[in-house]
Amino acid sequence: MMYNWQLEGWPKFEYDLRLHEEADRQFYALAGQNSGIVQLLVQEEKTASILNLLVKEAMKTSAIEGEFINREDVMSSIKINLGYNTNTQSVKDKRSIGIAQAIVNSREHFKEELTEEMLFDWHRSLMLGSDRIHAGVWRSHTEPMQIISGAIGKEKVHFEAPPSNLVPEEMRRFIHWFNQTQPQGEQALPNALVRAALTHLYFESIHPFEDGNGRVGRILAEKALSQQLQMPVLLSLSTTIATDKTSYYEGLKKAQRSLAVNDWIRYFGQVVIESQKDFSKTVAFTVKKTRLLDKIRPIVDAKQHKVIYKMLQEPEFEGGMNARKYQSITKTSKATATRDLADLVHKNILIQSGGGRSTSYQVNLDVF
Repeated sequence: MMYNWQLEGWPKFEYDLRLHEEADRQFYALAGQNSGIVQLLVQEEKTASILNLLVKEAMKTSAIEGEFINREDVMSSIKINLGYNTNTQSVKDKRSIGIAQAIVNSREHFKEELTEEMLFDWHRSLMLGSDRIHAGVWRSHTEPMQIISGAIGKEKVHFEAPPSNLVPEEMRRFIHWFNQTQPQGEQALPNALVRAALTHLYFESIHPFEDGNGRVGRILAEKALSQQLQMPVLLSLSTTIATDKTSYYEGLKKAQRSLAVNDWIRYFGQVVIESQKDFSKTVAFTVKKTRLLDKIRPIVDAKQHKVIYKMLQEPEFEGGMNARKYQSITKTSKATATRDLADLVHKNILIQSGGGRSTSYQVNLDVF
């Protein structure tokens, strides 16, 4: 078995730009549509939409790698990095601080050329809280860097990256390629989806860090898209990838065994397009949520407002609300929880379903 980096011609990938022209046109159309939608929002709604996008990306890119971080910590960390007045002492999880730093920094500096130190900075941020990882340096261990699955003794090798001693030169060449193929580069690659797909595949094939390569690779793909648009791209790649990780890993596995990559570009381009569509849904939900919270403020008490806010952190609060969850969130008695929930149903803010122990409640986003 030979991998792409072992093949003659590496890293010159083979593809047909004509096959991806229609997808690229769709990408730019959706990018323009999403940008227009955001510009029409009032400032509070615009801020909330971008904030929710960054929170989703931070949480999903971590979840893909098996790390599950607290949403409130992530939200606070991103607000801090965006310059909001937030109490830094409220963030307990260093991983939240790190992923927020990397994501916000990469978006704010998308125009800048890629450098080795930029990659090291992102990696140091992403590895906050991972004390056993050598952060901000290329991997240097002598054992093979392998992507494997299966139980111990029955491992299946999906991919083996270049030896560590080759990484510095491979990354020098990758960084040069990335900067040369940007819109102002001497070898500008005009198709946004092709460049983003190749960026992610190329980087993941080198796998230059001990850990965190997937997270850095997705940041790089979004940087590539932002450079093509000349504005921060409005999407979360990780949200779409997380819905079908099997296809993502299978696509990478296949692409890393050949230099012919039309199938990979087609797959990754579809991920980008679906991510853009998901953002427009996120905006619609965010606008409804923001307006609802503003409208109900005068007619609910602090406990009820806290519960509604909690339920609106995601489009569908897992399992719906019930008296037990209400008690846990508000630290009140069962009688108070039952009374408060009944009041919210009476005001048409919550919709009740089921009965008895199966009673649950969902927010009525269309109440106003």
